[in-house]
Amino acid sequence: MYSLSAFRSYDIRGIRQQDIDEEFGARLGYVLWKHMLSKVDTPRILIVWDVRLANNILIEETLKWFASAGIEQVEVYGRDERFPAYPYGICSTSMAYHLWLWEMDYTIIFSASHNTSEYVGMKIVDREMKYIKTADLKKMFEQWEDAVIWDEMPTIISHETDKMNTLFADMHQRFSSLYSSDTSLPKITFDYSNGAWVHYEQDFLTQDTLDVDHFVHINNVPDSNFSNHESDTSRFANYEQLISEIQANGSDFWFMFDGDVDRIWMCLPNGRVVTGDVILAIIAKQLLESGKADELWSREIFQEVFCSRVIRDIVDKYNGNLHIVRVWRWAFVDEVIEKNGLIAGETSAHILFKEYGTIEVPLLALYYIIKEVQNFDSAQDMIEAYMPYVRGQILHFVCDDKDAAIQAVKEKYAEYPQLTIDGVRVEWPDRWFTVRKSGTEPVIKVWLEWETQEIYDRVLWDITQFLESLGAEEE
Repeated sequence: MYSLSAFRSYDIRGIRQQDIDEEFGARLGYVLWKHMLSKVDTPRILIVWDVRLANNILIEETLKWFASAGIEQVEVYGRDERFPAYPYGICSTSMAYHLWLWEMDYTIIFSASHNTSEYVGMKIVDREMKYIKTADLKKMFEQWEDAVIWDEMPTIISHETDKMNTLFADMHQRFSSLYSSDTSLPKITFDYSNGAWVHYEQDFLTQDTLDVDHFVHINNVPDSNFSNHESDTSRFANYEQLISEIQANGSDFWFMFDGDVDRIWMCLPNGRVVTGDVILAIIAKQLLESGKADELWSREIFQEVFCSRVIRDIVDKYNGNLHIVRVWRWAFVDEVIEKNGLIAGETSAHILFKEYGTIEVPLLALYYIIKEVQNFDSAQDMIEAYMPYVRGQILHFVCDDKDAAIQAVKEKYAEYPQLTIDGVRVEWPDRWFTVRKSGTEPVIKVWLEWETQEIYDRVLWDITQFLESLGAEEE
């Protein structure tokens, strides 16, 4: 059994044996090969895998079609004797972007991102690390032609590259500069969410050459069931069990990574969650102030419509240029590259760095955050400075007609300034709210930010009541 709903806005993702099954994998293998062959005569293909064991069946069925279509060899990366349950290795999405930018014709990332353990899926990127449009793949999928699927597999070889060592050498130089300063450094707990960080990135953060006494590592064993908590960094409930851990071990703050490691969120001992847009503001300040922006010939900062007003505050203060774009990495990466973006980010904490080819590099984000902490007496003081506005978490409303609900919001608040590139963002000089539809779930999302708690509560109640009157139901 499978469902065409598995074709999401920018990836392929669904519940195993409900939305995606073995037949889906076989058909998709045919579609992928047909697409690749239309672009490259003999494409060089690499597959990488996060920690979801259920993806193994999807990988094998896809590879069987590759073999029947004449592909003799496929490369993999991340095989490790420490993790025998993963014959195709373990590799984070962010590391996949870095290692094969401009090197592989196609990289297939078998991952369901931050979704719960019953989900499987994949993302397909080209040599520029741009997503292959799932709408095109879906159209080809629906035009499936019966083909003989062999039980044979293509030859699987381990890919070799020096790019990881180069990245780690660069990161080590940066981190070493922090630890050689006289400023006291924060103690940090890293929560790996039992995901793909457990391999390469954790190896870096546990190097003896770093001052690892400042680091505490938890949930750092691969677990396809995500037994300790879900790997969705945007759900505040996933932080609850770990706040006590920070308080117990005396950490100044804590970083949590999602399952495929292309997002990073931060939490303080008092339970305050620091979202990706605040992290973007911290990094933007570092780049604009330090001279790195001039070195890279760009002062262009990109945020999506859910991001905090603090980014505009920082960009204005340090003479940058702000661009507001729609949510979804795939939707704005072309624009960021075309306009020479220095950095781009989402509230979900996808943060793309120009200096590494406009891709996510969470280790680099971590470096800039630690560097900025040194300008304050504590991490708490830093976050207070970067979170001056009242805000909560993103609210999710299940809605049968998402477009109609958003249109109704536009009409209700028609007298106020609106940005409509992605849903509707109603924005004043020091306040805003956004309502937009999810591209991967049957929900609309609401977020707002205001200068006082009283006004925030009143506006939130007003928006919630209005959406419920339209038949939407808060999750």
